[in-house]
Amino acid sequence: MFKQIGITALLVASASAACWSESQGFKCCSSKNTPVVYTDASGDWGVENNDWCGIPKEEAVTCFSQKLCYGCCPKRTAVSYTDADGDWGYANGDWCGIVAEEKPTCWSEALGYKCCQTTSKIEFTDNDGNWGFENGDWCGLQKVSGRTTTTRRTTTTRRTTTTTRRTTTTTRKVSATYSVVYETGKKLNSGFDNWGWDSKMSFKDNSLVLTADPDEYGAISLKNLNSNYYGKGGCIYLQVKTETEGLVKVQGVRGYDETEAFNVGSFRSSSDFTEYKFEVDDEYQFDRIIVQDGPASNIPIYMRYIIYSTGSCDDFNPPVDTTKVPVTTTTKKSNVRATYTVIFKNASGLPNGYDNWGWGCTLSYYGGAMIINPQEGKYGAVSLKRNSGSFRGGSLRFDMKNEGKVKILVENSEADEKFEVETISPSDEYVTYILDVDFDLPFDRIDFQDAPGNGDRIWIKNLVHSTGSADDFVDPIN
Repeated sequence: MFKQIGITALLVASASAACWSESQGFKCCSSKNTPVVYTDASGDWGVENNDWCGIPKEEAVTCFSQKLCYGCCPKRTAVSYTDADGDWGYANGDWCGIVAEEKPTCWSEALGYKCCQTTSKIEFTDNDGNWGFENGDWCGLQKVSGRTTTTRRTTTTRRTTTTTRRTTTTTRKVSATYSVVYETGKKLNSGFDNWGWDSKMSFKDNSLVLTADPDEYGAISLKNLNSNYYGKGGCIYLQVKTETEGLVKVQGVRGYDETEAFNVGSFRSSSDFTEYKFEVDDEYQFDRIIVQDGPASNIPIYMRYIIYSTGSCDDFNPPVDTTKVPVTTTTKKSNVRATYTVIFKNASGLPNGYDNWGWGCTLSYYGGAMIINPQEGKYGAVSLKRNSGSFRGGSLRFDMKNEGKVKILVENSEADEKFEVETISPSDEYVTYILDVDFDLPFDRIDFQDAPGNGDRIWIKNLVHSTGSADDFVDPIN
């Protein structure tokens, strides 16, 4: 006969360890494949030797993304994006966190040298341990239990020689690498994004233009999406023309608060483009370059050739021709009438022919408006994806009221490129906006994003695309 167990006893809270049932006075089953006889809040129960046993639970995979409401990626998922939280992958139609692999550590790290990764050959032994050599520098070999190197460690002559060689290797000059963030034209180079605030970033006269909001110390903040960091120390180069003054800073510095920015230089008013080089302290390893309107003047700042080098400013040798500016050609205005596409007027659901490729928000509909309800901290957005065909340039028209700032973007899904059209200040009443779209590529997505990530609601009505400019827009909305 099986031993009878009261239901109350089975519902006692259990530990989450592999043998979770032992805390309730029952052994774990010998196999996780034991048939399930009973299930309660504690877990699955089986029977062995005429007694209840807890069926072992598989250890759950844990990772940083779970606290952000995203699951962990399956093993060997490729890294699609990296931010301050960690490495992100994409699986089963959603973002997921990649479980961090524990990197080996060894005694040499305390001396400023990495652990050996690819070599096991002992090049030298001293009182610290066994040394290898890879990637042009010394590295520490993991100590092997039971191995004796007493004789070699006491060789005074070899120790002296090695110390000299290690110092020479450490100071060996390494060629600088360059990150070209922006050259000229109407977009940032691939792999960089604007995480700025209280400002508009636009492109005019083959320049990137920063215009801070009135009475705000607005800035562009150029985030490196290609890797975790631009580098450590180095040099920032740019050309600036403006009638105001500005600051250049770095942010996202390793070892410091994410929001803390460090000033590396400033520029002054100039009637033509002036070259600046800003040396970055070797202490700073950073992932954002900031250009800020110093006096909150609301005066445009024009920039060309924003480049970062891991080397010093004295040795700066730009990888692109910074004297070249494309000729601006004026196209004769066509007499062809613009065509208008009414994407939706009074919305009661997603418009026909579009899907929502957005994130971090939910949608509702009331009073003819599409209402975007972002999650706080998610920088949520609705992203209306056109299912067939695409738009090219032209202008966008919509009515909107919004509790916080809203960033308007357009995207090309195939090329995975996007363009920031405008950032709009809050309004508690509907305002009609007609905005030019200067994106060089055709676009099939229109985004309305919670710019500060505060979870502020957004209401939208009467969304229209025109093939013509905003100046020539003839409103088809009655």
